[in-house]
Amino acid sequence: MNGIATQRMSGWHLIWMLISLIVVAIGGITGLYGWVFGQAGMYGSTREMTMGVCLIGYLYFVGITTGLCVIGALGHLFGFDTYEPATSRAAWLAIMSLLAGFFCILWDLGHPIKAIFLFLFSPNLSAPIMGMAIFYASYVVFAIVEFILLMCKKYGIAVVFGGIALVLDVIARANVGFVFGSAVARPFYVGPFPSFFFLALSMTSGMAVFLLATTWISILRKKSNPSLIKAATKLQIVFLCVAALFYIWYIVSGKFGLVPGKYEAVKALYAGPLSLNFWVFEIICGIVLPLILYASAKGKSATITFIASILVIAGTYVAHYDFTMAGQIVPVLYPLGMTTEHSTMYLSYTPKIAEWLIIAGGYGVLSLLFFLGEAIFKFPVSEKAE
Repeated sequence: MNGIATQRMSGWHLIWMLISLIVVAIGGITGLYGWVFGQAGMYGSTREMTMGVCLIGYLYFVGITTGLCVIGALGHLFGFDTYEPATSRAAWLAIMSLLAGFFCILWDLGHPIKAIFLFLFSPNLSAPIMGMAIFYASYVVFAIVEFILLMCKKYGIAVVFGGIALVLDVIARANVGFVFGSAVARPFYVGPFPSFFFLALSMTSGMAVFLLATTWISILRKKSNPSLIKAATKLQIVFLCVAALFYIWYIVSGKFGLVPGKYEAVKALYAGPLSLNFWVFEIICGIVLPLILYASAKGKSATITFIASILVIAGTYVAHYDFTMAGQIVPVLYPLGMTTEHSTMYLSYTPKIAEWLIIAGGYGVLSLLFFLGEAIFKFPVSEKAE
């Protein structure tokens, strides 16, 4: 790499880090304002629809963490040589994505300090959400140790910590689905489906973020790893096909099962107030178009792979949004027959600007820390010495 290319890379790093820092600051100031002056009127969530986009942002970013954790394990844990150069970058991105998720949920909590205190000194171990917190807290510790060992080239012991981190992360992500699946008052959520669906979305979103980061850095450094991008693209096609099967599963089962509350929620997705999001952003932009682009590029075009990955990232966020909204949009009393006079068919939720600014801040956290990591650690693009 000549001096001109190096200088150009440093310039782009500075620009993107500055943009990301501004976005993080705007999101953080917005959330801090809610802490200091109260969140009343800032967020669109209501008593009936309690889970808004800030919580969805948390679900989304921690899902990316699981996908990246699996990708990072393919090289040093499962022995796929093609993915070996991806290990350190994926491990770093996995931790940073989790921090982005924490950023989103932090400002959604009315009393975060009290929440931490209760978590440490008065935990309710029977609550599903408690298991999620314990597993993610444990994952962070093992993931950080794994990353440090990778940077110190202690690959043998890093495999041990990486394996434990992977198991903890997958269990934590499945436990997120269990939190939804145990909500008996919401028929759309109940059952084992949310755990498997969230894991499927984790694979597609994690791989999309990894491909986006890898192609982006490849373009900026003018270095590439065609074998890695080609292998990752093929795996992403498999992940997208699996996600498509899950979509078919829960639409068909919800439509023909006629379970009160669940049927109305599913109908809201394919033919109701969420149908535009579902068909345009989830199905077309999140699955169909990326499948076409990935298959046509075959890992040879960084630009097409880049665009397809952005579509998956956007589509996966909308998938989390629609899934969360569909479970709440049907009033709790509706399945009990309390309609018309006592309840409407569907509730409504409109996110406020403050919520979107916090979500943008989450993306800013991930972007800022990604470029910071690239600048400090200079993760390899290929298996060759750089």
